[in-house]
Amino acid sequence: MKFLPSPIKCFGLLTLSGFLGVFSVLLFWRYSSISYPSAVSLSLPRVRLKPKMSKNISKGLNSTMQRPGHHLAWDRGLFCDQFMHNTFQQPVPVCANSDGLRSSVNCFGTKYSNKMVQCSMENVLVRPKQLYDAMTTQKIIGSNAIALLNARNFKPNPTTCTSPNMDHLTSTTEERDHVKLMVEDAVMNFKDSNLSTEDCETWVDEPTFLFRGIDFHVYFEFLSWYNLYKSILDEGSPVSLQIIRMPVDVFKCRFAEFEQDLFTNVTVLHDMSDKAVCYRRLILVPSCYASLLFKCKGESSLLEQCLKCNGSGRPETEFQLFRSHVVRTCSIDDSYPTSTYQSPKNIVVILRKPYKRSPNDDPGRFQRVLSNGNDMVAAITAKFSANVTVIYPEDLTMCQQVQVVHDADILIGIHGAGLVHSWWLRDSAVLLELVPHEMYSNPSFKTLCMLAGRKYKEYHMKYSVPLTVSTIDIIGVLTRLQRDGI
Repeated sequence: MKFLPSPIKCFGLLTLSGFLGVFSVLLFWRYSSISYPSAVSLSLPRVRLKPKMSKNISKGLNSTMQRPGHHLAWDRGLFCDQFMHNTFQQPVPVCANSDGLRSSVNCFGTKYSNKMVQCSMENVLVRPKQLYDAMTTQKIIGSNAIALLNARNFKPNPTTCTSPNMDHLTSTTEERDHVKLMVEDAVMNFKDSNLSTEDCETWVDEPTFLFRGIDFHVYFEFLSWYNLYKSILDEGSPVSLQIIRMPVDVFKCRFAEFEQDLFTNVTVLHDMSDKAVCYRRLILVPSCYASLLFKCKGESSLLEQCLKCNGSGRPETEFQLFRSHVVRTCSIDDSYPTSTYQSPKNIVVILRKPYKRSPNDDPGRFQRVLSNGNDMVAAITAKFSANVTVIYPEDLTMCQQVQVVHDADILIGIHGAGLVHSWWLRDSAVLLELVPHEMYSNPSFKTLCMLAGRKYKEYHMKYSVPLTVSTIDIIGVLTRLQRDGI
């Protein structure tokens, strides 16, 4: 400023001083509102309860559920696009009709896995009571629960299955795959009974999705819901649709209210009448064991390729869309903080109680309970300036679980089904999985985080975790957190 005339110099100094004063006030206001906790908080957080989701599409899903566009999804033509997006592209013939009519059964597999298939059937009769009994007893073949109709003269969509052959379908599915078994039963009943459209007591015109829930395991339950979600996308997200939930056992669905909010218009098979219902189009949703996530982590030939499919920055992949759908269903604000200097961080630790997957389980199974979990939490809080929340998922509703994890900057938990909630983490958050020795080769949550575009870290426990209560090396966990700058 020494080259400026004196009056201008004075004016410049006054202006600079005023600017610095305003900046100081703003800076003080920004950081004076931050509180730094000095004690461990083991109480459950206050979670805003969810209002009922408005059903803005009659008998359907949210209008935001649209097919992903390639410009923000996977790169066209490569593995991630061909397996994650256009999964079922390989025809699996079942009905080889020689009369030129459309096939009653259409199945598709993928060239990347020989044990994945999705099928649809047209003009098909279902007896709900027999189907429920068949699903709960695992005796589908011969149950007379589902049958193709002789609809060669049916308008507007004549279909038939004159020359059925199950060999191709059998070779592309697991032995007990419910999709294969239901198709086989439907084809068998078509050949034996020659049912016609006149045997239908009720007709359903909307496309109907038949899916099998897994009530006893939240990880597999979300895989089942994801498969249903993707099947609806593959069908073109019809405005009007029906969904039927089939049981995997006789136990009551634990997440019925959440499931109803997630998809609306879900009918439980057990609650249907005994009348024979005929469907213009019935889509058989693959089971959780035929899901992309399960195949990626379970088939060594797929794992390396799947781990290259990073969903970060790809908001229109099905994995990201499903995440957004779940978060919206729970009425959670998914906007990001305006400041990147958020402090202190929110750390959520998932601890487990002894539990059984079903009433018939051995009480010693599936525990992985940490005897010093609370000591680990106390040590983390003493070491880092952070808000630490401990949750036992079984004590919260599903949307409360989603909310708490969604708001976390760091999620910590021992390998177990509850870590499926890492799906809802925000882009800047990270999962630290405590991996027991016998689970080193189980990349379930590493794969999930990669496909959903979330950050993943792991701490390898140096010993096996028995089926009883175990301890964790607290110093090792703290070192891992500090080393990675988490």
